[in-house]
Amino acid sequence: MLVKLISIDELKDCKAKALVVNSDLEVVVIKVENNLYVLENCCSHEKFPLSEGEVDCQDKTIECAKHGSTFDLETGKALCLPATHPVKVFDPVIKENELYIEI
Repeated sequence: MLVKLISIDELKDCKAKALVVNSDLEVVVIKVENNLYVLENCCSHEKFPLSEGEVDCQDKTIECAKHGSTFDLETGKALCLPATHPVKVFDPVIKENELYIEI
């Protein structure tokens, strides 16, 4: 099922935006220049919102604010401890300046 998230015009470059998709799924959307990244908004280490962390647009990573684990925006891979498991990533779908994901 394709679900609309947000208008691309509402996103700021290099800023994490938390969105609730369904009552049971929260994602974080990050715009880096002309690229969009959508990840599950939950650190795999200790269930803390990634949207509260810092985005590094040059390295294309997001750091968990609680314990400092860093995740790759493209793959969701955990790049440093204490997290050892990736976070789920969603492929962005753009239609008429609106961002969607498949769930």
